[in-house]
Amino acid sequence: MTALGPPEERIQLLRESRARSWVKASLWLLGALLLLVGLDVGVRLVAQDRIAQQVQDTLPPGVDGEVSARVHGFSTLWQLATGRASHVTVSADELTAYGLNLAATVDAYGVHIFDGMRTEMLAGTLNVPEATLEGVAALPGTDASLELGDDELSYRSTVSILGLTGTLTVDAQLRLVDGEVIIDPTDVEVSGTAFGQALTQALPDIAEFAVPICTADYLPAGLHVSELRIAEGMLTVGVEARNIALSAEIPDSGEFSTCRD
Repeated sequence: MTALGPPEERIQLLRESRARSWVKASLWLLGALLLLVGLDVGVRLVAQDRIAQQVQDTLPPGVDGEVSARVHGFSTLWQLATGRASHVTVSADELTAYGLNLAATVDAYGVHIFDGMRTEMLAGTLNVPEATLEGVAALPGTDASLELGDDELSYRSTVSILGLTGTLTVDAQLRLVDGEVIIDPTDVEVSGTAFGQALTQALPDIAEFAVPICTADYLPAGLHVSELRIAEGMLTVGVEARNIALSAEIPDSGEFSTCRD
């Protein structure tokens, strides 16, 4: 028989054996976690690429731009297994829509991946440059130009009143009424002629210079404008929707979002 060592030696050997077992188990666990994280990252990248491509493929004629997507939350594997992504961000920094340049970012919550990308709730922003807004606003007069400042805007155009030509300057604010963006004048003046003051007094009621912009001409059905913010040279439009497809198209005919005839 082999003689047993002192109790202290046996205890030490037992401790070392347990420590080695813990080290092996920890290494196995760490390896498994790293493998899972790596797999999840790979699946996330593929899912983001597929979502971006699907959205880009469903852009309607006349709308063009490179779309990117980001899937938030952990784990992507679990979200794919359940068929529901908790939060997806889709963005296009340089989007051309019917010849107009803008940037768009959309945060979609509760995206049903295998159900036509149906989204439970969607909130987004459209950054509309000054020149783009000028292109969609039917400003009165000729040679019209629009300028965006901090929380304010103005536009100028050449007008003919009582046979006299002058420069019409309108200071205005933006209002949102039943899906329409209204350029609502606060001050109107005619200049560039010796009879400027007289022509200003001869102008019709200030409300006649309000300019409506129907957002339904540019948004998919179900998507509504929720907020307007003006900064120097840029209009930021907030949009929101519920139970809408992330790849919703702007229809050629039929139901639009709000104010289309």
